[in-house]
Amino acid sequence: MKFWEYLKKEEPSRENEEARKRIYRLHQQAGSLTYIEFMEKMKEQKGSMEVEFVRGELKEGDSIYFYDHRGEKSGCGEVIELLIGKQENKSRFSEQGNKGRILFHYEEPVTEEFWKSQYVKDKK
Repeated sequence: MKFWEYLKKEEPSRENEEARKRIYRLHQQAGSLTYIEFMEKMKEQKGSMEVEFVRGELKEGDSIYFYDHRGEKSGCGEVIELLIGKQENKSRFSEQGNKGRILFHYEEPVTEEFWKSQYVKDKK
């Protein structure tokens, strides 16, 4: 279920309205935006995520922020490697509209909620 469909099902409340505003701002800010479909922990503060590149461009070495389903920051890290498409071709930068995988370092501490993050944004 896409995020906007999820929000439509939420009961009207001040908290849900604030979440909508935060998500809207994420979509309006300059820089890259990527949707996370799945995240997993690897080892030594490394992780992997299956993503859809929505806007802008990510490159190896970019610093990134993670956001949860309510648009709140859930962590930060750095891109180690970008793999684009079903064949997971190594790439120097992301390509808008494609799906792929990002290998990343993350900064401690993280919570279980971090591994449920929904968005990645560059720190620009």
